[in-house]
Amino acid sequence: MAAYQLEIVRSAKRKKTISIRVTASKVIVQAPKDCSNQRIKELLTTKSAWIDQQLILAKKAESNYLPDVIKYGISLPFLGETITLKENNQSLAFTLIGTDLLIPQHYLNQESLYNWYYQQAKKIIPTRVAKIASTHGFLYNNIQVKDQKKRWGSCSNKKNLNFCWRLILAPIEVLDYVIIHELCHLSEMNHSKQFWSLVVKYCPRYKDCREYLNVNSIKLQSFLR
Repeated sequence: MAAYQLEIVRSAKRKKTISIRVTASKVIVQAPKDCSNQRIKELLTTKSAWIDQQLILAKKAESNYLPDVIKYGISLPFLGETITLKENNQSLAFTLIGTDLLIPQHYLNQESLYNWYYQQAKKIIPTRVAKIASTHGFLYNNIQVKDQKKRWGSCSNKKNLNFCWRLILAPIEVLDYVIIHELCHLSEMNHSKQFWSLVVKYCPRYKDCREYLNVNSIKLQSFLR
């Protein structure tokens, strides 16, 4: 089990439930005021494998920051992994080869990087939506990829879907969770038990993905702003 700082927050407002939130170096437990240390210890032991995984993901995300100076050799996040900026002497275009993003010298700036990410999102997200929708039998109308600040995705009554381009910074399973979440709204335009039963049917580990977004939302939303 990985080492981490433990913070226990007890609240009189909580009646029965205990929640666990994981950051890069801390595990925060929110529990009812009268919850015993023994019960919390038992829960942490039961969830130890999940906590270890979340610590790894959180630490990885923390390292994926945008340096003050954009230059060759820096690493940036992409689909939960890191890509390294390298010079492209053979072409005037951005070229992604494995984990190397080849960029001509005159495109080595924040605006050009933003445009590249945005264009990648406009290709990747609709493709993932089409694949997942086809697999599970969902029918939708239009898709838009935007730079949304408050929502990762949304679904309208007209069966139109919107997604934030920054989802391509996160691991693919997190992107897929948000897609499944919005596709499930095509059947249930609410967050009822029926809705969540659909989500867990198509994304059994959805809680891990929600936790990832909760922990890393500030970093994802501040990238290339």
